Amino acid sequence: MLHKKQLFISRLFITIVLTTALLNLSGCINTATFSSNKEQSKVVWEARDQFVKIVPTEKPVQQPNQHPFTFKSATLIAALESIEISRKGDLVTSKTTLPLLDKKDLDRLAKNLTVAFAQATSEQDIVFAVHTIINGYKFGLEKVSVSGRAFYAENKLNIILGDLFVSVLPEEFYTTKVKPTSIDRSINPHKLGSRTILSNHKGYSIKPPKGTDRAIITLEREDWVSFNHLAQSIAIQSGQDNNKTTEERLISLKKLRDKKLVSKEEYRTIREKILNDI
Repeated sequence: MLHKKQLFISRLFITIVLTTALLNLSGCINTATFSSNKEQSKVVWEARDQFVKIVPTEKPVQQPNQHPFTFKSATLIAALESIEISRKGDLVTSKTTLPLLDKKDLDRLAKNLTVAFAQATSEQDIVFAVHTIINGYKFGLEKVSVSGRAFYAENKLNIILGDLFVSVLPEEFYTTKVKPTSIDRSINPHKLGSRTILSNHKGYSIKPPKGTDRAIITLEREDWVSFNHLAQSIAIQSGQDNNKTTEERLISLKKLRDKKLVSKEEYRTIREKILNDI
């Protein structure tokens, strides 16, 4: 009986030692993975729960990102401005199509995305979350969040939306007397868009492009927009299309302006530059 008891205690001791060793090894692996991911991530801009960050790209990916990439802020503004959102069952306003962001928030996001694209590597994506104001379903003007993932691959700018017009107020604001005014992002983080998982945008959808816009804008998925000819826009803005005739350059510029891929100010400036080259 004593021998059996000693044998049981010995086995129990060995089991505890092995379990502890495995847990320590697992902790080291997790710590190393966390440290590695942290080293590959970078905050470009942050204000409370709003941010633009560079993060490791999702795995697997079909084609590596073409990062770093130099965008002009105005090019990204024009691209983001062309994303229109449809709203179902709109009772607040007769406008069933809404812009993705208002001008102030659009300018801020584009400015920081420009920095992020210039710093990211081929193995990194850019994720973002910003607040904006829309005509809401419940109380007129409403502050909401828009978040997503951005990357440049196969000569296309890709935007995958995660949060789309999600209220920045927690549900408790509407259901309790305490009325908390901020969401605990450690419990309810922003949805950042994914190549593999479709985002559910309740009551909202990205408006499909029509007519000639389809040559520029592609709705890859319900939550995923790509822009196909930004390289042409960038070439014109940087003067890299000088091998074309003046007429060809002006026609190309006019097409880009018609498709809102260059701003009014850019259109005037670049047109003047092209004419001065004659």
